[in-house]
Amino acid sequence: MTRQLMNALKKIIVVILTSVSLMAGFSAFAQQDALFSQYMFNQMILNPAYSGSRDVLTATLVHRNQWVGMDGAPLTSTFSVQTPLQNENVALGFLIYNDQLGATKDLGVMANYAYRIRVGQGRLAFGLQGGFIQQGVDLQKLLLKDQYDVNVFNVPATQFTPDVNFGVYYTGRNWYAGASSKHLFESLFSKEDNFEDSPYAILARHFYATAGFLIDLGDDIVLKPSALISYTRNAPVSVDINTNVFLKDKIMLGASYRTGRNAVVLLAEVTIREDLKIGYSYDVILNELSQHSMGSHEFMLSWDFDLYKRYEKSKRYF
Repeated sequence: MTRQLMNALKKIIVVILTSVSLMAGFSAFAQQDALFSQYMFNQMILNPAYSGSRDVLTATLVHRNQWVGMDGAPLTSTFSVQTPLQNENVALGFLIYNDQLGATKDLGVMANYAYRIRVGQGRLAFGLQGGFIQQGVDLQKLLLKDQYDVNVFNVPATQFTPDVNFGVYYTGRNWYAGASSKHLFESLFSKEDNFEDSPYAILARHFYATAGFLIDLGDDIVLKPSALISYTRNAPVSVDINTNVFLKDKIMLGASYRTGRNAVVLLAEVTIREDLKIGYSYDVILNELSQHSMGSHEFMLSWDFDLYKRYEKSKRYF
């Protein structure tokens, strides 16, 4: 067990350091992607190569109410479906999300394609995700110093832009690692000359690296440490360090510490049936925002459909 653990740790460290090194060579402008605390149970939000990795059709609904008590705080909802095909080398996925922050509202519709190959005792996947994002601005929610500011009212109420994401993901017998880049082309929402230099008119490129492994403690108790690194230029690097404990495949309890945003996350998941799970997380804010907010709530519902009777017990933890 000790040797296996050390080998898994070495692989995870190599993947994370390599991903961070690659991240440093690219440019972006500001953090824009919605934040999720239960990403480790629905990684397709971050990485299209994750599609189909559970070997079942999985439908997942997530709703996040961030910074409760603050006016204009983020509200985010996502619905995703992912499945391998009968040709198990290919997996498809679909994701729709709605993200509201103050006067702005983003609606994204994305489709996934993942190609998977056997490597060693695991599977390596390459994923591509494409679609579009509709960004809207509710001018009635803006508090303007100049009520007749023509620069504000010249902004289109609704704009569309294409979006493309790419990722790689490896799943071993008791560990996983992945890296992804979102908003590859840094598309402009507006082609007007006076908006091209605005960071809010550009889909900034984001980078993510994830890794985790399993430790069987016996008596149907499994420990899963994991980590997520998020990077965007001109925004602090954020690292999530997580530990989840699975009890008899029925209950999961966990905690995370998030740097950059300085928060502790408490997580819980209950398996209602083998194919149905509900999850909840609560973010405890540790910075100055704690004086203005009561934290963040996130709810998840996940449903599996075993279309091809290929469900592997070990995959339930990833």
